[in-house]
Amino acid sequence: MKPIPEETIVRIQESSDIVHLISGYVNLKKSGQNFQGLCPFHSEKTPSFSVSPSKQIFHCFGCGTGGNIFKFLMLKEGLSFPDAVKELGKTAGITVSSGGEGEQDSDRGLIHINETARSYFHQVLLNDPDAGAARDYLKKRGISEETIRKFSIGYSPNGWHHCLDFLEKKGLSPAEIEKAGLTRRRESGEGYYDRFRGRLIFPVSNLQGKCVAFAGRVLDQSLPKYLNSPESPVYQKGKILYALDKVKNEKETFDFLIVVEGYFDAIRAAQGGVRNVVATCGTALTRYHLQLIRRMVRKVYLIFDPDPAGINAALRTVDLFIESGIQAFVVVLPEGLDPDLFIHRYGKETFDRSLETAAPLFDFVLKQSIQKNAASGIEGKLAVIKELLPLVGRISNRVENSYYLNRIAGELSVSEKDLWEEFQKIQIKELPSGKKGAGPAPLEKLPLEEEYVIRFLLSGKIAPARLFQYIEPSDFTDPGARRIMEILLQRHSAEAHLDFRKFFENFSGDNALTGLMTLLSLKEPDYDYPDQALEESLNKLIRNRKIRLRAELEKKIPLAEQQKNHEQVAEISRMILKIQADLNERVKL
Repeated sequence: MKPIPEETIVRIQESSDIVHLISGYVNLKKSGQNFQGLCPFHSEKTPSFSVSPSKQIFHCFGCGTGGNIFKFLMLKEGLSFPDAVKELGKTAGITVSSGGEGEQDSDRGLIHINETARSYFHQVLLNDPDAGAARDYLKKRGISEETIRKFSIGYSPNGWHHCLDFLEKKGLSPAEIEKAGLTRRRESGEGYYDRFRGRLIFPVSNLQGKCVAFAGRVLDQSLPKYLNSPESPVYQKGKILYALDKVKNEKETFDFLIVVEGYFDAIRAAQGGVRNVVATCGTALTRYHLQLIRRMVRKVYLIFDPDPAGINAALRTVDLFIESGIQAFVVVLPEGLDPDLFIHRYGKETFDRSLETAAPLFDFVLKQSIQKNAASGIEGKLAVIKELLPLVGRISNRVENSYYLNRIAGELSVSEKDLWEEFQKIQIKELPSGKKGAGPAPLEKLPLEEEYVIRFLLSGKIAPARLFQYIEPSDFTDPGARRIMEILLQRHSAEAHLDFRKFFENFSGDNALTGLMTLLSLKEPDYDYPDQALEESLNKLIRNRKIRLRAELEKKIPLAEQQKNHEQVAEISRMILKIQADLNERVKL
């Protein structure tokens, strides 16, 4: 049986949420950046089981069990790795090939068809005389050729089977081309015809940058303005964010993402130097979108069209953001402009300033609810309270509860005490009790400096390329820590930013190292000054290396003296003195 393609495993992992999965087995509660609960693998009365949504891993500080989403399902359900991948693939809507001899991977085939079509549409736009109107349209909207190439924007000729003919000449099956969403079957008679005709084409890519779908826009005012690929085994619009693959591959690390509604909005922003903008693909934000976002950032700016539909879209996202732990702000652009026109007219600096005036999502919802319900009268006030109190009840932090209840009471001019009483009545689930967990189990064998260096590495505080300027795997005395550093040096030493998921996969077959990795990744910081702790740890490792080297040299002196090798004794002595003189030298980060 052929192994499951790595690309499929990655797609399933990136489309799954470990917190959502484990919540089906364990009652998890938010604890800082992570979630905590009672371990499902051993009996305990205080929670020591921790789950990281950003790293997509779990670890029990009581029994030491840890791993990723596949490992959890394998342990909990007694599944093999391939079966765990297939089970999660079903939930994510991703087909996993059984891998029989001669069987093709359906997902790869569909992606290959889309990639071939992307190249075709793009070359038509760049070179075909019949695409002149499309090139003029883009020029009129201020889209540069560099941007056209970066986003692989294309054009579908205004005919019935141009794309179909091209793909068939490439040896691709008409039935598979239809399955990819590029053609439709004729209602009468046999054969197929192109889905996209006479439209600008925006390729839609997954996180690996592979084309999985298309959006086609008319050049005039005809309807529908946009025509999208149908959903397929490789494309579910509720699980794809347009341009997220490009944001992910930017060299710069972003603190927040900006979510817009249109393809042109995302493209214009990137061209204008705002490189952290993504767009929904003709759908409202979903919890799957937020799972993708949460792995990159914890803050989002939402820019909706300034019309009732856009406002309703903002209202529908409140529940999702409360559950996700992502801070959300709503940007209302002046003059009712969308981001495309606003950035084109006023530029990046003015756009950046507009983010500074963004309102927290809940504040925006409160204001819109008051306006919608005409809350000057008692009936309107009651309608606002009925609409918003359940949302406040979804927030697990008591300070935030108090803040928003105070805001609602102030805006509606009602008693905060009465509002609190009403809030207690409608609260659906209990607020967290605040009971503290057992906390991390001590690391008995791992020296503190070795522990700290690996923890800083896994948290992204220092790059592998920089780390190896100062230390090497042999500096680590703990076998597990040394093995982690050896694999880091062999496979990731040149990286400026450690890809935690890829690094973690190196240890998937070793339970001991997997447990050590998850423990070090999820252990709460126990230092007040991170930069100083890292620097002190590196200096101690370097000093320990010198002390060990000095001890090894000192052992050689008696043998050299016994052999009356005076030159060797002198050379060893010089080396020892040099080490002794350098012993207190320190590196500065």
